[in-house]
Amino acid sequence: MLAFPLIGTLTSVGFYEVSRRLSTNTPVKLSEVIQFVWSLRLGQLPWLATLIIVIFLFWLFLGHMIFALFLGLSPMTNVTPSFTVLLSFEGIMMITLGTIIGGLFASLVFAIGIHGIPMLVDRDIDFITAILTSIAAVADSFLRYVLWGLFIGFVTFLAMLPFFFGLFIAMPIFGHATWHLYERLSDETV
Repeated sequence: MLAFPLIGTLTSVGFYEVSRRLSTNTPVKLSEVIQFVWSLRLGQLPWLATLIIVIFLFWLFLGHMIFALFLGLSPMTNVTPSFTVLLSFEGIMMITLGTIIGGLFASLVFAIGIHGIPMLVDRDIDFITAILTSIAAVADSFLRYVLWGLFIGFVTFLAMLPFFFGLFIAMPIFGHATWHLYERLSDETV
């Protein structure tokens, strides 16, 4: 579970590199894409990936705290159905607060990564500049990015339903689309 932020970051880097090569009419060879992704290990991208993992760990910690706050003393055994506990007042409050806080953390990671990761693939800049540029772009077109984030969440949920196989289709499409969003941002800022 803890590897998802790192795996997601590395996978998106591969998709962005493929999209970058397609945009510049450069041949796409799997070995060269893998070599490029591997070359980024010494740059700024690992710092951004580390920050995403730290945010994820803090999010996980708060999730445990919220559970303990609302349901820490509730018996959740095979004798008592879990739905009875989850549908209690405390359970509904836990789910509500957890969803709100989870949404805030997801929004932060989205704002950091939507342009930050592609920027680190495309340019030789520091990860702080990439993060700040990404957050500024999201703040400038907030509603557009909220709708895009909700759309990504909805499609990702649907893609997970057939035993996660739909992710093999959805993730490359989202990677390519996000690269084009980044290119549009680059065209506006240059």
